[in-house]
Amino acid sequence: MAALYDTWVAEDGTKLHTCTILTTAANGLVAEVHERMPVILLREHESLWLNRTVEDERELLPVLQPYPAERMRYYEVDPKVGRVSYNEPDCIEPLAL
Repeated sequence: MAALYDTWVAEDGTKLHTCTILTTAANGLVAEVHERMPVILLREHESLWLNRTVEDERELLPVLQPYPAERMRYYEVDPKVGRVSYNEPDCIEPLAL
C-alpha cells in the first residue's frame, strides 16, 4: 500500500513516529462496500513510490489510481474481526454460510 511515514520531534525532544495510508476512489468491486479504498501499489509501481529522488511529485500520480478490481476478491468474514483485541489467523477465513 502507498503510505507516508515521518518522525516528528516535539518541543520537549520526544519523538513521534507517524504513518498514514493513502486512499483513492474505490474500484468497481470495493465500491459495493465503500466509496474509497487504500492505494494498493502494483508491483511495477513499488520502486517509483519508494524512490526518494523523484523531482516532480506529478510522476507519482499514476501510482495513486484504484487497484484493478479483476485482481481482487472479497468475502464475508466473522464480525469478531471488528474487535481490536482479536488478532488471530482465522480473521481472514471466509464466514461459513
